Amino acid sequence: MSRTLGIAGTAKNTGKTTTLQAVVRFLRESRSGVYLTSIGYDGEEVDTVTGLPKPKVVVEEGDMVATALSFLKSSPARFTRLEYTGVDCALGPVYSGVATSPGRVVLAGPLSTKDVATVLQGAPSDRVVLLDGAFSRLAPMVLADALILATGASRSPDPRRIAAEMEALSAVFGLPEHVSRATHGNEVPEEEWIPKDSDLLTFSEGLYVGGQDLDVAVRIAGVLGVGPSRIAPSPFSSTGAVSRETPCKRTPEKEEARPAVAVQIDGVVNPTVFLSMAEKIGAVLTGNSRRFPSENGGDSAPGLPVEFVLGHPVHLLLSGDIAEWVGALEKTRSMGFRVSLKRRTDLLGFTVNPFRPEYDPIRNAYTALYVDAGAYLKDIRSMTKVRCTDIVYEGTHALESWLVEEGLAGSI
Repeated sequence: MSRTLGIAGTAKNTGKTTTLQAVVRFLRESRSGVYLTSIGYDGEEVDTVTGLPKPKVVVEEGDMVATALSFLKSSPARFTRLEYTGVDCALGPVYSGVATSPGRVVLAGPLSTKDVATVLQGAPSDRVVLLDGAFSRLAPMVLADALILATGASRSPDPRRIAAEMEALSAVFGLPEHVSRATHGNEVPEEEWIPKDSDLLTFSEGLYVGGQDLDVAVRIAGVLGVGPSRIAPSPFSSTGAVSRETPCKRTPEKEEARPAVAVQIDGVVNPTVFLSMAEKIGAVLTGNSRRFPSENGGDSAPGLPVEFVLGHPVHLLLSGDIAEWVGALEKTRSMGFRVSLKRRTDLLGFTVNPFRPEYDPIRNAYTALYVDAGAYLKDIRSMTKVRCTDIVYEGTHALESWLVEEGLAGSI
């Protein structure tokens, strides 16, 4: 089965296409075949907002591409073995083909996760799928096995903001994958106390609207045998005050009988609403003394009988301020809860671009400007240990090492 590497930009003009081209070159050199496709439309010659030239997506002989049929036909490259993927996009039917000569190509694909999945199914198992995307069309990246994010001065010239976002994104993508005895059998020691699938409470509507925090908290409390009246009202609603009584005390016998519950929240999750929900549950369960193992194997905080299983890291980035996830996750863990993911995607690292287009009102046009590449990268690294590189300023060695480490390419 082929593996999929997503490459997305945190904003326009952050160097996503330059990163994509560097990845393609290295995969070719390491004799790994590629299958290029896109979420939506990319590869135009001129930026639609700034009017400035954009890097080109160039294919070589043997590369495989899935894009709108019209772009395969209009490309200076030539393609053979054209095959309909069964999916249409805004620019027409999406076909795959193998390049028989080099040339520039425009990438265009569907926007829905379901249709992107159909396109990816056409990739041969011996090729690495490169899925081009952006934050504005990030949802289908749940299909990627690994991800590289492009960021930089076009996102923000302030290295503090870039470092904070990198920390938040690393925290979200670094969450552990949910483990259950049903799927891992005797691999899970009894003392780790992982909820069983039979104790799974599922919410399929996501958690991003004010009031959902209270609804979810009440249902969890009911499963754990805690009265709804003990749950504080949502800070997002105006239902009036509800008495916050002292957490209920249970006898050891009843506490041992209380079932562990895994709360699976599918769909979009907002950090503020998520934290509000966790705080409501935590306020009435602080008498519980069970413990989860700490991630570093040392002492752990008192554990509460709930594990929050969130669908995928991408779902956590579609509502609210990304940077708020660092605090939300830290506070939730400090209350003794466990937070995990139903499915993970490995975040390999960030490429940093010093390019910053600036609008000139006198000329009524954008000008290509750059912050100091070395100083910008140094400042970012001084504020985060999340790995990042400027592939133009430093070369592509770090980027290539990420690909080898992930098993997407062999060392050369």
